[in-house]
Amino acid sequence: MIRQELLPYIEAAKLIAKAFGPDCEVIVHDLSVPQHSVVFVENNVVTGRHVGDSFGHLVQKARELGSEDGILANYYYRRDGRLIRSSSLLIRDNDGKLIGALCINVDSTALEQQIRSVMRQLPGYVDKAPSAEATVEQAAELVDENTAEPTLLDLVHKLIDSAASEALAHGPLTKERRLEVVQFLDSRQVFMMKGSVDRVAERLNVAKVTIYSDLDTLRGNRN
Repeated sequence: MIRQELLPYIEAAKLIAKAFGPDCEVIVHDLSVPQHSVVFVENNVVTGRHVGDSFGHLVQKARELGSEDGILANYYYRRDGRLIRSSSLLIRDNDGKLIGALCINVDSTALEQQIRSVMRQLPGYVDKAPSAEATVEQAAELVDENTAEPTLLDLVHKLIDSAASEALAHGPLTKERRLEVVQFLDSRQVFMMKGSVDRVAERLNVAKVTIYSDLDTLRGNRN
């Protein structure tokens, strides 16, 4: 069931999607359940997200861009070879508590190709494709952990607590389930945040060195 405070944003999402067409995907997240935060999606052909999925680049981009008003506008990343332009609005309730996000993802591949085609006609133009999304290590260099916005910390803490609670709800924590939690959090750039390893270890009732070891194992397997 969708919480009452998010209903106006769902109506806005429907309007935005209709106004800008099928290349514009609009998603509403309920951040009280960050592991399954998607409660509404329109035109999901851009990222392929469905209701019950989680968010993707929100933590990383909130770190990179920062925002006093909760608006993260016009950041780019690549997915399946396509260039996607995204903007997000972090939603708070009347008490100022972070409860959700409205995200707009626009497939900008065709526009990029048109621009590059024109640029190739200019003298001295060097055709270099934009880089893919920053790695965790590159993104971590962009922001000082000590200046992270409370909004972002709230989001990261919610994600950690939700993932840990879900893992522990199924009986004693196994190594396989612990690795699933760490992998999920790492895929959401959670470990860019200072203190995140400590919080994950505390919530899973394991030593910090165990989480570091899990990260080494998971990242080593991806290389």
